[in-house]
Amino acid sequence: RPQVCPGRAAPLGFTPDARLSLPVQPRKLVATIRQALSLARIESANLNEATVRSYRFAGWMLDVEARQLTSRDGTTILLDPRECDVLKALLMFPRQVLARPHLIAMVWGARSEVDNRTLDRPITRLRRHLGDDVRFPALLKTVVGVGYRLDVDVEKTD
Repeated sequence: RPQVCPGRAAPLGFTPDARLSLPVQPRKLVATIRQALSLARIESANLNEATVRSYRFAGWMLDVEARQLTSRDGTTILLDPRECDVLKALLMFPRQVLARPHLIAMVWGARSEVDNRTLDRPITRLRRHLGDDVRFPALLKTVVGVGYRLDVDVEKTD
């Protein structure tokens, strides 16, 4: 049984805000629980088990099976497998920050020994494909020190 320090709550099992000072403000407790549930949902996601055939977002459509990204004007771009998997992971969790380690685990596998910077190439290429400005991206945003967020609404088709 873990030892609890006076005035501190027991560890919750995840890194951010792993300990809450007592007394806990209700808003902070709710936010911490939501964050824990969100992280658990992201960590349990499997790109290969998803049943979604296509995603629509910001005038774009991703055909998952064909790995084709189609623009509003009909231009089609064939994505390499890693680009497609990174985009699919971001589309599965729109408007949510995905930490770099979570994205790497979803795309390369949880047991892989992939460098943290390996994600840079697919992200850069996706931004180029989407016409997103690298310095001031509108769609694929960097959350400094954490990861990435696809900042659009997404429509899924089974």
